[in-house]
Amino acid sequence: MAKATRYYSDDDSEIGVTPSQLKRFAKARQRDYLLHWFHQNFEDPAQETPYNSQEGGYQFIWGGPYDAQEEIESEFGSFISEQVIEEVVADVESDGISDWAPGRNHADHEHARNEWEAEQAERDAEEPKPNLGMIIAALERGENPRYGDVGEKDQRQEILDRLEQLERLLPAQTHGGIGHNNPPAEAGKIDSHLISDIREASSVIREELIKSEPNALEVAKATSRLSIALSWIGKKLDIAIDNFSKELGGTAGKAVSVAAAAYGIEKVAPTIAVTLNHVVEQATHWLSHIITQF
Repeated sequence: MAKATRYYSDDDSEIGVTPSQLKRFAKARQRDYLLHWFHQNFEDPAQETPYNSQEGGYQFIWGGPYDAQEEIESEFGSFISEQVIEEVVADVESDGISDWAPGRNHADHEHARNEWEAEQAERDAEEPKPNLGMIIAALERGENPRYGDVGEKDQRQEILDRLEQLERLLPAQTHGGIGHNNPPAEAGKIDSHLISDIREASSVIREELIKSEPNALEVAKATSRLSIALSWIGKKLDIAIDNFSKELGGTAGKAVSVAAAAYGIEKVAPTIAVTLNHVVEQATHWLSHIITQF
């Protein structure tokens, strides 16, 4: 079988060029193509490679580490001058990165990703879903989380987005009630001290998730606090939260108003309950994702 023709492009090119065409370009233009090729195929491991300081740093589960000199010479050494290659290598290593991870376009990354996704699907199908109690117990036993793999950062961002939505829903001031020297909360309204607890737990989760290596145990404990708050709100609503979430889903406006009228509660309570439910579910999913035993 004939070997497939390779094509290269730069930032400004929509149509690729062949090695023989690239060979005839001026050196400055060749450098642009080589740099574009490298950054399309390799990336700083900080982007998606798991990092574990106790295991020596980056864990190159997607392939690598790769050396820029070796990879560029292997791809272009037969038709691009050594001078151009050396200049490109110096450029890509100018930030001090010497060990590179495969980018999403790299064949090794795609292969490893497909294998990982297949293993995850098989494991999810065979094993029971962990709950927060199991996760907290594992972390307290010394389980070491793994951060930075494909999807992990996306999951974090989803949680952060939901927390921002939750913060916008929480009332600025509420009247206190149950268990405190304040007037009892009105029927269906959320106690001010519960709101404060939700805010505090949310803040802990938010502050940890923006770190390169969050404290997973702190996130798990804070998520457990939100789960308790969710159960309390569920009792106030007199309906199971999972059923309530199914009924409302991600809807707003008319659907929320109708539900509020039906259950005799303030308008914002249903959306707080649903959003809290999403935060707890997504945070639990993220925690189970970073703990290897799950």
